[in-house]
Amino acid sequence: MLPLSVFRNRSFTAASLAITLTVFALAGSLFFLSQYYQTVRGYDTFTAGVAALPQALSFFIMSQLAVRISKRFNAKQAIAFGIGLASIGMFVMAATFRVDTPYLVTVIGQLLLSIGIGQLP
Repeated sequence: MLPLSVFRNRSFTAASLAITLTVFALAGSLFFLSQYYQTVRGYDTFTAGVAALPQALSFFIMSQLAVRISKRFNAKQAIAFGIGLASIGMFVMAATFRVDTPYLVTVIGQLLLSIGIGQLP
């Protein structure tokens, strides 16, 4: 479906790899959040889903704004900022998620990750 010759372009290959890894991070974080809220925090399934809702909503909102962002900044700037913000979100999640972590702190990590990924062009 996609000719392998397009991967000779280093910019295309690097951008494709970066976006692919970022999407894997988003999928992994959603799986992790569900497990964290259910096994560590003791939430039931519905409550765990509601607790992860800020990530889904902010991702949805930022994906709607991505067109405006991509018009204002060039693609390299938008991708670098988005991946950087998503990395900070992952770091916050890794550093702060404990049994006694307040819910608001868990939301901060979710928001940083989903805003960073959601604004990618």
